[in-house]
Amino acid sequence: MEAGSELNVLIAEKVMKWKRIEREQPENRGFAMTTLDLTHWITSTGSALFFLPAFSVNISDAWEVVEEMEKNEFHFFIESCKPIYSWWAQFVPHNGDDEINSEAPTAPLAICRCALKVALKSSRE
Repeated sequence: MEAGSELNVLIAEKVMKWKRIEREQPENRGFAMTTLDLTHWITSTGSALFFLPAFSVNISDAWEVVEEMEKNEFHFFIESCKPIYSWWAQFVPHNGDDEINSEAPTAPLAICRCALKVALKSSRE
């Protein structure tokens, strides 16, 4: 999966365990009716966000994913693989189960792909 909004939504829902609230509100602007998109996210701490972080593109947003995985008992490793200029991410469960790996052209994308693999594996078990 490539970086972008689709992956960011999956990270929010499957990894971060955030809840998406979709709402639209009609607004009369006098000369025309428009619809405001009031979609927002409820985080695991109960905070509301009216924008979705760019987990798969922005390293500071991706690091929130790492912190969430560490709270869920995973060790994290990341490495830059040269000369091919790609990134390798790994989450290792504290309980000794098999590690999950992912490679991508950017660190945020490698982190997100790897975290999503962990979340999808956990949901199947």
